[in-house]
Amino acid sequence: MVGLPFTSGDPAADRRASFAETMADLGDWGAAAETLAGALERVPGWAAGWFRLGEYLSCAGQTEAAALAFG
Repeated sequence: MVGLPFTSGDPAADRRASFAETMADLGDWGAAAETLAGALERVPGWAAGWFRLGEYLSCAGQTEAAALAFG
């Protein structure tokens, strides 16, 4: 799942999001979601990050959590 780079405006959060993308590429959806959730703690208003988190959670089979992320 390769997406366009939507920066959060926070370099540390962007690095975490990049690492989460790598975990997703390896098929470790749970780790990807956990890592991206950490990035979102730094930038809670980052809409693109929340959307990506919803995708990761959905792929991990966590549909209720995904719905909250998409919400």
